[in-house]
Amino acid sequence: MSYSRGSLSTLVLATAVAVAAVFVLAGEPARAAGTDYYVSTSGDDGAPGTQSQPLRTVQAAADRAGPGDIVNIAPGVYAPFAAETAGIAGAPVTFRGDDGVWIDGGCSNHAIDIMADHITIEDLGARRSVTEVIHLFAASNVTLDRLTVTDWNCGEGADQYRGGISSWGGGSALTVRDSYLERRVTESGDDVGPGNGIWVKNTGPDAGGGHTFSGNTIIGGHDGIGGEPED
Repeated sequence: MSYSRGSLSTLVLATAVAVAAVFVLAGEPARAAGTDYYVSTSGDDGAPGTQSQPLRTVQAAADRAGPGDIVNIAPGVYAPFAAETAGIAGAPVTFRGDDGVWIDGGCSNHAIDIMADHITIEDLGARRSVTEVIHLFAASNVTLDRLTVTDWNCGEGADQYRGGISSWGGGSALTVRDSYLERRVTESGDDVGPGNGIWVKNTGPDAGGGHTFSGNTIIGGHDGIGGEPED
């Protein structure tokens, strides 16, 4: 079989594209789409968590969600929750709020506990904790995006970890961005007082580190951002 110069060029190009496509498909296996769960103050924790039949608590959704899943939270005030199921790189477990979403610790608990890797929390408010509002333990690759965090350290304890966001246990790559943190909004007391806006007990490269804090507004507390190495 003979080919003209033009047809040979076309054949070579088509073959190259086909080979490239094979390599792309082999290098990037398809991942099943995540599930969307829905939470509403009018929901029911016995419901399937769909948009038409939402769950009542964020914790019920957190208990079901896995890698790539998104928990969509409707406006309202919710009890604290713990994120204990890890996502994976490129497919975090995501908790997504809206205007008027508040996770309220009631000045007796953390509002949010994060104890797993690859968790994303975005577009919601968290407030009123006896110590820190958002508490991370041994959690890496966590992203906190566009949050409002207020009224930490209701008990006015002297420790600086009693802050807006505190990370313990050697977790790495914590990202906090475009968020607003203020020590006192609804609770009595002054903006100036113990408890940092963001506090990390894993500042060294052998004990976490690699954190990114950008575009945040922090009002009050002892320091805006502080921390110390692991013991």
